Amino acid sequence: MDKTEKAAKSTKTLQPTNPSTQQQTQTHHQDLELAVKYHNAGDYLKARGIYQQILETEPNQFDALHLLGVMAHQRGENNIALNLIMKALAIKPDYAEAHSNLGAVFRELGQLNDAVMSYQKALAIKPDYAEAYNNLGNAFKQLAQFDEAVASYQEAVEINPGYAEAHSNLGLVYRDLGKLGEAVDSYRKALAIKPDYAEVHNNFGNLLRELGRLDEAVVNYQKALTIKPDYAEVHNNLGNAFKELGQLDEAVARYHNALDVKPDYAEAYSNLGNTFLGLGKLDNAVASYRKALSIKPYFPEAEKNLLSARLYLPEFSPGELVAENLYFPEKLVQETHQFAENLANTPTPDRQLRVGYLSSDFWDHPVGRNVLPLLSSHDRANFEVHCYSDVRRPDAVTGRFRTCAYQWHTIVGKSDAEVAEMVRVGGIDVLVCLAGRFDNNRPLVCTYRAAPVQVSYHDGATTSFQALWMGVPVVSLAGETFNSRIGGSILHHLGLRELVVNTPEAYVDCVGDLAGDLSRLRTLRMSLRARITSSLLCDASAYARNVEAAYRGMWRAWCKKHEKFLNMK
Repeated sequence: MDKTEKAAKSTKTLQPTNPSTQQQTQTHHQDLELAVKYHNAGDYLKARGIYQQILETEPNQFDALHLLGVMAHQRGENNIALNLIMKALAIKPDYAEAHSNLGAVFRELGQLNDAVMSYQKALAIKPDYAEAYNNLGNAFKQLAQFDEAVASYQEAVEINPGYAEAHSNLGLVYRDLGKLGEAVDSYRKALAIKPDYAEVHNNFGNLLRELGRLDEAVVNYQKALTIKPDYAEVHNNLGNAFKELGQLDEAVARYHNALDVKPDYAEAYSNLGNTFLGLGKLDNAVASYRKALSIKPYFPEAEKNLLSARLYLPEFSPGELVAENLYFPEKLVQETHQFAENLANTPTPDRQLRVGYLSSDFWDHPVGRNVLPLLSSHDRANFEVHCYSDVRRPDAVTGRFRTCAYQWHTIVGKSDAEVAEMVRVGGIDVLVCLAGRFDNNRPLVCTYRAAPVQVSYHDGATTSFQALWMGVPVVSLAGETFNSRIGGSILHHLGLRELVVNTPEAYVDCVGDLAGDLSRLRTLRMSLRARITSSLLCDASAYARNVEAAYRGMWRAWCKKHEKFLNMK
């Protein structure tokens, strides 16, 4: 998990206004200058004392009210700030900077529409106010009104081409929109203006990682750390880059660096767990995930990683794994805001169904390769296919998926709640979450009851398929879980039931016999690919019909249940 810095706020040296001599005495003017000096130096106690002293003798002194409100905002006392700045604006309603600062307070209070109106008032008074445009863009970004955010940031840099923060923020929103080339250009402009901008080096590094330019990403992270050595988020992101480069020991060291700086950094513990998993250190991985969850109890990413790690630990029985997997969604459902059960889907059992596939793997990825034949073989007369894609870097395989879909929906940068609303608005009857909790998939969309029928699709055994395709025989020890039985299912379809065994002892015997029988190995190597291509495993049309029958059965069950519910009402 990367850590991207939030949009940069405007920062300017504070200055009192220049009111008329009737409004303030020469003494107050000198007092204000001294207070502002302390304020800018971060000595809030002395500055506040002077502001309050001025207000004791002149309760409606605009600058003291306004700057005392700014100070309250900077200290996180936003309700106090709101009251003070509004009092100041009642005295001087045409002061653009105060309207902009009021917008910042509204943003911190979560009143984003009020923030937008305050910034717009500031701009009505002062149309060339670049900082207000930048902050307006930040508010629009938080409202997920990305086009409006882009327009605001562009106004800011047009007024002030040397405005590094606005160029950086433009890069952030371009990244959210998937316009990665434009994001690269914006970050480069920001760094050309301000080469020591550690936050932009970090964000640029994250973008370069998305683009697969890992070596360049590492360089940017290292530059950020040269500027700001105690930047925990960058140590974490650098660990992610080394992990993707396959330098796992280096990644572990970087995550530890992040935790040295920030001991309660849950995301770094989760990423450390992922790296330990890659190193085969399962106990360390589990301990890291548990530590992450002790710091941050609502942490779906760490929760699903912990579940994945436990699949590899023999001490967990199938019953315990089932209990854990049931507890995970129940826990998360309690944490999410649920939609009411008011689905508008028409409960007609045999009508054409809208099937939505939700995945981050619609690209040249094992899951993508495995599921593409299904999507390309659907019966279009009875099943209308929609794809909800969380793919940041589309490729040629993504293009093949797009041709399979009646409608293609990009969900990059959207929250689970927003995606669930998209699914509902789209009238999806059956929502299929591909690859469950693995990779960057979005199973939590289903906690919002996005569709009448919601299906987790556990596609797997890719490595077994690859080995068999290349002529390497596979011996399977059948267990009690899905993962431990799918290999046997594949071998059954290939007519190789003798390679499926039920005990560890039988497994060793079977592998030993096979390794010693060179003639049989030669025969299998010559015949395995033909066995696969002629089996039902490669009959995409037959597989699609079976899957469609399952969808139809689930849909009919929902229709029947829905009909009973309506009759009860």
